[in-house]
This record gives sequence, structure tokens and C-alpha cells, in this order.
Amino acid sequence: MIFNFGLIFLVFTRTSKTFRSYAVLIMSVAIHELIVAITAEYTVERIIPIADALTIEFHGICGYLSASSCVTAHGIFMYSTSYVYSCFPFFFWFRYRVLHCPPKKPWRIFFLCLIIVIPAWITSTLLITHATPEKEIRAIWHAANYTNSLADPSIRAGGFKSVWDPSILPMTLWVTMPVFPCYAVSIYYRQCFLRDIQKSAQCARTKWAQQKIVQSLTIQSLLPLFPMTMAATYNYRQFQLPYYEHVPYFDEWPILSVTIISAFNPLLTIFYVQPYRNAITKIFPGFLRRRSRRPGIARISTYTLRSRLRSPSIGPASFGNKSFY
Repeated sequence: MIFNFGLIFLVFTRTSKTFRSYAVLIMSVAIHELIVAITAEYTVERIIPIADALTIEFHGICGYLSASSCVTAHGIFMYSTSYVYSCFPFFFWFRYRVLHCPPKKPWRIFFLCLIIVIPAWITSTLLITHATPEKEIRAIWHAANYTNSLADPSIRAGGFKSVWDPSILPMTLWVTMPVFPCYAVSIYYRQCFLRDIQKSAQCARTKWAQQKIVQSLTIQSLLPLFPMTMAATYNYRQFQLPYYEHVPYFDEWPILSVTIISAFNPLLTIFYVQPYRNAITKIFPGFLRRRSRRPGIARISTYTLRSRLRSPSIGPASFGNKSFY
């Protein structure tokens, strides 16, 4: 949460006018990853698939309120996660587009973010409004002889009686199915960017900054492979695919892995986006500071310059019988 709060503050205070359009995308993802962190801390979930039922243990502070508040927070968590993963191809598309034409106005990027929000919000709303009551979930636990959670009254129960329910299935599909086309589009625009930036007429310093941002995006797009693996093991077990009993599954990791990634993403953005990085180095001198590798920048100290001027080789230079100064 701290890292996402910090990134949001930097976007508000350290974004230049020419960077505002791209900052809208950064801000939208940072806000949703902050929501991911808050809801994960609020619920502390364990996802337990039992036959066709999707049951969830809630160990967080939501247990002091009600099971419905826990399920609502779970739906918001799923909505924010699906939004973040759906945004990656648009980041690569934006970096590719600015090589050929000026960036779109910030309000157009904001409208694009709203379009991405709509399907995630609809599917999460269906998920929240069609949750199974807590008593029925506990009855499923009792029938499956899952007694660990039944013995602890502080644990709240939530979930859905059948993952094949038409109101539940859209969220499952929206969280898992767009992953592959999103990655395909991201890879396509990344390759186009790397190909065209060499032909671009931009100055060397601008190209360097663009390449650093794309490098950050590449790392950020690889990080979700870890939670995707956890989600794949859940899907294999939930939908009872062949030999699902032998597939290792850790019920805390599907949610915990997403939360861990949401803490790394803002750090990568701060590290690779130069204005935000400079702001951190001013607050914490020496932190995140490294020798600049930007092309066209030569660092010559005053001492070095004076020593060169005093050197015998710097002065009237003789070439045969002619002197040049």
C-alpha cells in the first residue's frame, strides 16, 4: 500500500505536461493495485474448491463485520485484478504510438480506461450479488468433512455453490481468458516499438527514456506469470480436469501472489521513469542513484578540466614549423 500511495503522490506532483497522457494510465493502475492491497489485507482469503463449489475462508478484519462484507471485498479484489492485467497491452500500444505521432489528450486516455473498467465492473457486480449465503457454504464444508474451519468461529465463510452458475462464470472467464490475447498484443507492440525506435527521428536522450520505460513494462508484464501459474492450478482443480487430485494446490497462493505483484509494480515504475526516480533521490540522497548512461551526457569535473588545461599537451601545438592555438 505504501508503494502505491507513493507512486500516486509522485504522479500528482512530478508529472510534466508532456507526460500527462501516459501518467493517466500509470495512475489508473496504481489506484487499482492499491485497492488490491487494501482488499487483500481486509479479507485474508483462502480459496478452497470443493467439487463444483467455490468456497472461501476469510481470516481478515472483515470477519468482525459480516460474511457479505467479505464477499463484497473479494468481488472488488477480482475487479481490480482483472483491470490491471487488461491494461498491459495499452501501455505497450501507447509507447509505440508516440514514436509516430503526438500522444493523445489525457481525457482520451481517461475515456479508454473507463472502457476497460466496464466489463470488469459488470462481471464483479454479478459475482457480488449472487454469492451463496454463509450457512450453505458451511453446510458444504460439513458434507465434505472439512472440519478445520468449522471449529474456528472467527473464520467467515463465503463463496458460490456452483462455478457453472451463469452469474459467476463471467468473472472467472474475464479474469483468466483475456490473459493470452493481452500477452499476444503486448508482445506484438513491444516488437514493433523495438523495431521502429531505431528508425525514429527522436534525439538520443528521448530514445533512451523511451527504451527504459519499455524495459520496465517488459518486466512488469512478466511478473503476472507467477500468479497466473497459481490461478492455473486452481482452475485445474476447480473444474476437475484429468488427474486433478495429483496437481499440487496451495489455497493461500492464488490471492497472495497477486498481492505480492501489486507491491512490486509501483517500485519498477518509480525506478525506470526518470522524473519519479529523481524525486526519490532528492528525498533520499544516494537511494536509487546510479551513474547515468544516457547518451550525449559527458561528466567532466572542474578539477579534471583545469588539469587538462594545465597539461603540456594542451596549449600551442606545433605541427612542423607551424603553431596553432
